[in-house]
Amino acid sequence: MEIGNNFQSVITLGSFNPAILTPEFLKENGIATFDAPPKGNTSPVVSQLKFENISFFVELERFQIVDKKIDSFDKSPIVPWAFKYLDILRYTPVFVQGVNFNVNLTNFEDSKSIQNIFKDPILEMPKYVDKVNEYFVDVKTKIVEGKAQNQVINCKWDIDNQISISTNLNWKNKEMLLNFNYEVQNIKSDRKRLSIIMDNYQSICEKFDLFIESIAK
Repeated sequence: MEIGNNFQSVITLGSFNPAILTPEFLKENGIATFDAPPKGNTSPVVSQLKFENISFFVELERFQIVDKKIDSFDKSPIVPWAFKYLDILRYTPVFVQGVNFNVNLTNFEDSKSIQNIFKDPILEMPKYVDKVNEYFVDVKTKIVEGKAQNQVINCKWDIDNQISISTNLNWKNKEMLLNFNYEVQNIKSDRKRLSIIMDNYQSICEKFDLFIESIAK
């Protein structure tokens, strides 16, 4: 099986002021610096700055950084950038934060695990998730000539107190899109939870790698 990295993103939900996002703000606060000036614009409602392969987006209820040309997830700078941005704006209300690993899978025909997952996702997905008592599976199925074809499989489970992992497998012809999401909730009541992804990032990367390795067999 071949794996191609698509993008990584850090998404934070809260109440934000988009007008704060400027190249000067990022530079003066030591968040991020780039050689070339960005594309995009800043406004009171929506702001977007694109520096080469990395983009910053701020809306009234969402702050997002996306790396669209990523060689190695464990070396991406956007997790510490997101943490520092929000640490500077420490009085900004934050509710939820998640990090996404998005990859493209090809030549997976010999993977018995993937074949089994798409044949019976309800019974097979638990074999590839953390050992938990409860998990949720949502399946999108297409019927062709009276035969069912599972196309999209979403699975979500809690691994700790209001911390969850969700996976999305989307089979498209000879390719499959995989998104792996690690999400921390309840940050509003405990601001210290904002550091969970930052502090545990290497172990999160290891969980993602382990999931990929397990379904490749």
